[in-house]
Amino acid sequence: TKISAYYFQPEIQYRLQKWTARLGAEIMSGDDATQPSEISKSFVPLYGVAWKFMGNMDYFTTFPKDVQNGGLINPYLFFNYDWNKNLCIRSDFHLFYLENKILDPQKNVVDPYLGFENDLILRYKYNTFTSIDLGFSYLFADKSMEVLKGGNSNDTPLWSYVMITFRP
Repeated sequence: TKISAYYFQPEIQYRLQKWTARLGAEIMSGDDATQPSEISKSFVPLYGVAWKFMGNMDYFTTFPKDVQNGGLINPYLFFNYDWNKNLCIRSDFHLFYLENKILDPQKNVVDPYLGFENDLILRYKYNTFTSIDLGFSYLFADKSMEVLKGGNSNDTPLWSYVMITFRP
């Protein structure tokens, strides 16, 4: 198969004393299901790096399968506040859109808006080689997400974790 795909990730960052804000987007091209082509426009990220910017819920990790070859647009806004040298809080906001047209089982074009995710992380640095993270994430999925992932968009998936990192 011939491939003509692209990936684009513009980002700006602003720091003000203890605050850091990052505004950006990931844009991965996809195929238009209403216009079949012999050339694939579905971008495939290498080395499984999707989790880095696409939220802790990991709804999009296997491309192009997770978006039915439709590509993905992920505008994001990350806020980080360093309370002191040992404690910081972070909040990551994500919007998810299809980059191109996909079809539902009845052959109707799916609305490109997929949903909103927020990830909250509290990190405590116990010492120079040990840190503890407390994380909480939720996703408000749209009906379009049901076409991609199944489930019920009226349910709100939640995820939380505690992570201890030790770097000798």
